[in-house]
Amino acid sequence: RVGVMERAAKLLRERADSLGELLTAEMGKPLAQAKGEVRATAERLTWLAGNAEESLMEQESGVRGGARELTRYEPLGVVANIGAWNYPYFVAANVLGAALPTGSAVLYKPSELTPCSGAALGELLQEAGVPEGVFSVLQGGAEVGAPLAASGAMGVFFTGSVRAGRAVAKAAASAPNFPRLGLELGGKDTAYVRDDVEDVAKAAAQLADGAMYNAGQSCCSVERIFVHERVFDDFVEALVAEVRGLSVGDPTDSKTYIGPMALPRQPAFIEGQLAGHKGVVRGAAVPAGAAEGASYCSPAVVVNPPRQSSLMADESFGPVVAITSVADDEAAVRAMDDSVYGLTASVYSADQEKAESILSRLDVGSAYWNCCDRVSPRLPWSGRRASGLGATLGIDGLRAMLQPKAFHLKPSL
Repeated sequence: RVGVMERAAKLLRERADSLGELLTAEMGKPLAQAKGEVRATAERLTWLAGNAEESLMEQESGVRGGARELTRYEPLGVVANIGAWNYPYFVAANVLGAALPTGSAVLYKPSELTPCSGAALGELLQEAGVPEGVFSVLQGGAEVGAPLAASGAMGVFFTGSVRAGRAVAKAAASAPNFPRLGLELGGKDTAYVRDDVEDVAKAAAQLADGAMYNAGQSCCSVERIFVHERVFDDFVEALVAEVRGLSVGDPTDSKTYIGPMALPRQPAFIEGQLAGHKGVVRGAAVPAGAAEGASYCSPAVVVNPPRQSSLMADESFGPVVAITSVADDEAAVRAMDDSVYGLTASVYSADQEKAESILSRLDVGSAYWNCCDRVSPRLPWSGRRASGLGATLGIDGLRAMLQPKAFHLKPSL
């Protein structure tokens, strides 16, 4: 199984250009970013396959009352994976990359917005040596996803909106058995720039990328930035300059950084969030004739929006970021944690101890010091509160595809 996954990773690297072009054609991701997703997916498959054996190792607990106690791990069996359109290769790999090398089969439903990428992934895995029926691609929308969640699969893993996640959880609960449930849902990801930040301009550049990459269509895109009042003006100036320098246009153009939105309704939703705010600064306009008929949204920076506004509470899922001034660390912690979501948080500071102290107080699944919008196959990817349930990636993600069995082994009566 490990060898098969390594061959799949090799094929992904070899076909990154063609698979990236297909992904760009389906959902509008700029070509360089699409190719980068495919190549990085190969890294995920390689790490997960290489660590599958460790996740399966039995755990000795010692001897008690004359009985040897140990835990062994067994595959879930059949796993349902309901994928997403914003990062179809990443989202699929998080599940199949852990399930297949640890012994489970996967029923994969790609998003109805990226069906061709889903089909291409299935063909690639079969070519790599995954036996027929061990990885099956099921095309369709909610009319396929809901029955799949209720099908009796021993694991149900979904990535998407909170609303759809609740529907998947309800469907899974109606199944004859209670499956292992994994939900990767929304985010209103946050960052704090302390007054001791080493380089304001570099922090602004990183956070602009964290907010605008993939046109902000990521659950871990930075949407709320809190900045210490002593460096606030300098930071706003630097961030606005970065955002204004981002090219908007045809995703097949190598110069484009922000392509069209995958959901035609999203630009109108974002414009609704921006309406009425005084401190809105727009980035580059969409060039005339760029990918005619596509749904574009000019990037936006909003300075000091009201705390109770939709912009501060509801996931934007687009190229928009809010910047708010705070007086001190305590104010930053209160503001950062003022959300129903709990996916990621970042602190930019020269002081690691203070940064980690702040991050430890936040109810999030991933914490970053001097970085943001970062996912590693070596670490668990998980959300708290409305951001989800369970984990993928890392040893925890591998174990999510396994079920423990306790053994009490007594050699004599």
